[in-house]
Amino acid sequence: KQSELALQESEATSRALINAPTDSVLLLDARGVILDLNNIAAERFGKGIGELVGTCADNSLPEDIAKRRRSLISQIFETGRAVRFEDEREGVWYDTVAYPISDKDGAISRLAVIARDITERKRAEDALRESEKRLLSITEGSPIPTFVIGRDHRILYWNRALEQLSRI
Repeated sequence: KQSELALQESEATSRALINAPTDSVLLLDARGVILDLNNIAAERFGKGIGELVGTCADNSLPEDIAKRRRSLISQIFETGRAVRFEDEREGVWYDTVAYPISDKDGAISRLAVIARDITERKRAEDALRESEKRLLSITEGSPIPTFVIGRDHRILYWNRALEQLSRI
């Protein structure tokens, strides 16, 4: 009876740990079959946990992404090292890390996969690039000599007007 209670408590603890993060968490076997996942991952796949456990993770992904991930998973089994990658699905960007899990004999038998939604970061990076392009366009077209000095007091950038002035 005590063993049964200890097992139930251990399972409750494991479930709490897998559901605590706001990231998707999945446990896959060597064939890519979902052994377990958290609520966030199930929500992102648009299905219930019970619908996903026992299915191949590839079946819930677009073919191009599934193909790329199969290649990365093969790499993990060949090298024994974790891989990290970014990909986009339906306008949502994910930063994903897949970790190998070894069995008692040291062979990789499962993978722990954690995917974080980085869409906001990607949008901020895009906005920054666009802002930098606009600023460069403005300063390059300006007749006013313009330059930027870094913290180490070196000139990081100068526009054409300053370059032409320095030739005089």
